[in-house]
Amino acid sequence: MCGDEKDFNFESVCRASQKGNVDYFHDIVTSGQFQNEWLVQKCNQSSGDNILHVAARFGRLPILEFIAKEFLVDHNFKWSAKNVDLFDSINTDRKTPLHEAAQNGHADCVRFLLEQNAKVDSMKRADWTPLMLAVVKGHKNVVIQLLNASANPALVNKDGWNSFHLACREGNLEIVKLLSDTKPDLWKVVSKNGRTPLHTAALHGCKDVICWLLETCQHPIDAEDSCGNTPLMDAIRSGHTQVADIMIQNFKADLMKTDRLGNHLLHVAAQSGHHLTSVKYLLSNFKVDVNVVSCKKVTPLHLAAKEGHADIISTLLSHGANVHLQDQMGRTALNMAENSRHLDCVQLLKEKC
Repeated sequence: MCGDEKDFNFESVCRASQKGNVDYFHDIVTSGQFQNEWLVQKCNQSSGDNILHVAARFGRLPILEFIAKEFLVDHNFKWSAKNVDLFDSINTDRKTPLHEAAQNGHADCVRFLLEQNAKVDSMKRADWTPLMLAVVKGHKNVVIQLLNASANPALVNKDGWNSFHLACREGNLEIVKLLSDTKPDLWKVVSKNGRTPLHTAALHGCKDVICWLLETCQHPIDAEDSCGNTPLMDAIRSGHTQVADIMIQNFKADLMKTDRLGNHLLHVAAQSGHHLTSVKYLLSNFKVDVNVVSCKKVTPLHLAAKEGHADIISTLLSHGANVHLQDQMGRTALNMAENSRHLDCVQLLKEKC
């Protein structure tokens, strides 16, 4: 027994659960000093974790097995009706022990919890299931276990994303295929704001997933979300020009599509500002009008000035951007920069006026 766990009290029980010290549990039970309410008492007030959450999070299978055998099973090894929900207990985040084990990739604990009839599709806060957490963390073996236990990959979280959508975001093609094998139509999911798995994969630059969606699922290349954004716009927005090039060259993504505000690809690239690469890519490889206007006569230069992207302003100017063009309200790019107090951008634009 560890020296700091020689006293039989709840704090020591929590530490033993985290460390996997099953001998301590055996000693305290044998001594008759274990209190049954400790099974549901909170080890941490803020998280609301009990000892099962702790054991599952740290992958302490012997602790879970000991608790099940010692407290929850009668002499015929049947569940005691009084304690049937213990393995589905929730913490402050509404996570069950199965959520914790799945998120942290503890396949042996997941298997055991499922054997104890833990609810496979329980939902934590924001409606995330254990399967969703395993998918996001890339725990393939856990994903397989949960699917074999009839976890439903079509369930959606509060944002309207199902497990397939999340797998596409992470770019894990193996898991994407596993989920698709379970329900072939999963790729047709659309989030609450109209975003498809292809939008998400493009935004995160997941090339292999993008190619698989377009080749295998025949995913519409120019699908629009509720704002009119296409997957190509998302790739450009995030600076994933290699992905954008594949979508354009191999799958004929439409370069001329606009969003609901009439913004073209160059608007999207200029506004995002995170990747000068996208602006240079569009201007260097395609006949893109550097002074293209949106529905409100806003140019890419206007947007770059408003957001304070001096490097993009310089690039646009070098390709012939017109500093005198006005938007629908009569504002020039210089006005935008001045109103937003981007002094470096103001200086650049004044030099061209």
